[in-house]
Amino acid sequence: MHTTAGFFKYFVVVLITLLVTPNTQAHVFFLGKADRDLIAGRLSGANLDTRATSSPEKNLAKVSAVSTLVRETLGPPKFFSLKANSSGHLFAGTYASGIIRSTDNGLTWKPMNKGLANTSINVLAFNPSGHIFAGTNGSGVFRSIDNGETWRPANIGLTNSTVYSLAVNPSGHLFAGTHESGVWYSTNNGNSWKQINAGMEKTTVYALVINPAGHILAGTIGRGVLRLTKVGELWIPFNTGMTNSTVYCLIRNSSGYIFAGTKGDGMFRLPLNGDSWQPISTGLIDAHIHSLAVNPTGQVFAGTGSGVCRSNDNGETWKPINNGLSNPRVFSLALNSSGYIFAGSYEGMWRSTDKGETWKPLNTGLTVASVYSLAVNPAGSIFAGAGSGLSRSTDDGKTWTLLKTGLSNPIVFSLVLNSARHIFAGSYEGVLRSTDNGETWKPINAGITNPTVYALAVNAAGHLFAGTTGGGVFRSTNNGDSWTPVNTDLTDTKVQSLTINSLGHLFAGTNGGGVFRSTDNGDTWKPVNNGLSDTHAHGLAVNSTDHIFVSTKGGRVSRSTDNGETWESVNSGLEIAKLYSFLINSSGQIFVGTDAGVFRSTNNGDTWRPVNTGLKNLLVYDLVLNSSGHIFAGTGGGVFHSTDNGETWTR
Repeated sequence: MHTTAGFFKYFVVVLITLLVTPNTQAHVFFLGKADRDLIAGRLSGANLDTRATSSPEKNLAKVSAVSTLVRETLGPPKFFSLKANSSGHLFAGTYASGIIRSTDNGLTWKPMNKGLANTSINVLAFNPSGHIFAGTNGSGVFRSIDNGETWRPANIGLTNSTVYSLAVNPSGHLFAGTHESGVWYSTNNGNSWKQINAGMEKTTVYALVINPAGHILAGTIGRGVLRLTKVGELWIPFNTGMTNSTVYCLIRNSSGYIFAGTKGDGMFRLPLNGDSWQPISTGLIDAHIHSLAVNPTGQVFAGTGSGVCRSNDNGETWKPINNGLSNPRVFSLALNSSGYIFAGSYEGMWRSTDKGETWKPLNTGLTVASVYSLAVNPAGSIFAGAGSGLSRSTDDGKTWTLLKTGLSNPIVFSLVLNSARHIFAGSYEGVLRSTDNGETWKPINAGITNPTVYALAVNAAGHLFAGTTGGGVFRSTNNGDSWTPVNTDLTDTKVQSLTINSLGHLFAGTNGGGVFRSTDNGDTWKPVNNGLSDTHAHGLAVNSTDHIFVSTKGGRVSRSTDNGETWESVNSGLEIAKLYSFLINSSGQIFVGTDAGVFRSTNNGDTWRPVNTGLKNLLVYDLVLNSSGHIFAGTGGGVFHSTDNGETWTR
């Protein structure tokens, strides 16, 4: 019996895979909506001064073209944050490997991570003294006063550890936008923080900008733009004329105009001292605006899902400028004091010395170190999910081979293996099958009416089940050659996850309808949600005694010991963590990967404790066990390996 958790319908830009093998207990990789947006490049901050901002579709590598950094082999990079200081030094914050710096206009790079306890960087900002602040994905804010040579945490009072955006006012006061806890404020260089949240409680802040009057504007998820005119007062909606509630990036130019890039609605502009937004998307080649930058002459640059556009007339019209830019998705932009423009995308960084007319790559061959999913087959091969597709290692992770033949779209949400060792992948293009250990792939979608497959499961009879978004569950009894819908009484057809217990009962986690159970091979379904406080069931796992564990949207774990009839919360020790993955070993010990590292329970989930010694990147997306009992963790900083049940980790 093999199971996977499936996921979400958002614009995903990374490979998210999961596979459970015959030699291991079930493990599950799952995300809440906000985390899914993050992976999808929809959640993060910006470079938030008046020069450049960027959205989060970012998952940066740790290498450079001149071999100054260690090379990995798991796919292309995504640059999280680019920032240039007053000396023209360029800093890149990465999702995988901390911060790198270039002092020669991007020709060479050097890692700058001494003292940086978390290497998943969402945003960078400078204060008037040249101090650098880095907002991380799980460890708050770090500060460097020596041009990035060393870093120290600057988090006293900052109780939310995931920082997506930073802004600095002329007095050097810092503002930090966070995940679901609004904005925080420091008047002493980050030494201590206070929350300024009235009117934006439980709000995720993607972007921050400060206008000439000192008013703070916050770009949010779901609430558009909010404005604060004075610290201590109430944040108020500031959306007149704004037709999109998700704002990825904000920027102000030298004329006082503020520009807002949105998710799917293009660009908006706010005139100096204006009270309403104006749509300004004429000529834009893509309505998803990931990043913004302005130069001293007032030209505005927009990084989109289809390249870079430039406006010479305050946004009235836009022109694509992509000559030499081989990868169209641009997630971060920065300008240095020489007027050079830097663009970060999936496949590295590009530079333009002529205001975007032409581009040249700075670091071809960059590879990503972030690993979002792991799996081990019976032969001991390890599969790792990354943005370019699926990679395989046959030597315990020492070397990797990229597997792409037949994968026209490398975005894979789920993987399962049947008893014949055929591999099945759920993707935007339905289900694909490999019969040669991942070397080649073939689409197998006859009968599947909804092509987006987030979850896959295989029962003891070899029947395959595919969970889709909006199409419910499909079943195949002939190795995937054909499929039929099996949705009787499945009242929520947005299926996030699937698992099967030893009785052959099938469980489906849905996005709002909770957990459903089928005792007749999927023919009929029944909701089983008694005691489940949140019905957004993102992840499911079953242990050897058929106890079922579910993770919900709010980051809570619940357990059922009676086949799903009732549920109880089991979160003691996990209160501060955001959960991504389950792993249950043959002894019944449960491991969860979180944004605060790995936690282990030895008492069936009653209590949890962290096991993170040697785990240098605490953003753990997936966990897998091989036949020797060794645990592999896919993190924002690559693959880590534990041979002692998680007590210590090495890379």
